[in-house]
Amino acid sequence: MSGKRDRTHELKVFLSDNEQYVLNKKVEASGMRNKSEYIRHVILYNYT
Repeated sequence: MSGKRDRTHELKVFLSDNEQYVLNKKVEASGMRNKSEYIRHVILYNYT
């Protein structure tokens, strides 16, 4: 591993307590490792 990140852009989002709760539950239900992985998946594959 070279130590260099493939993803160099940071995203900062402010959530209410309820939004944070919903996000945490969706991440848990998805079986993905973390919020970053879940959010990338939603951005790339969940079209609305």
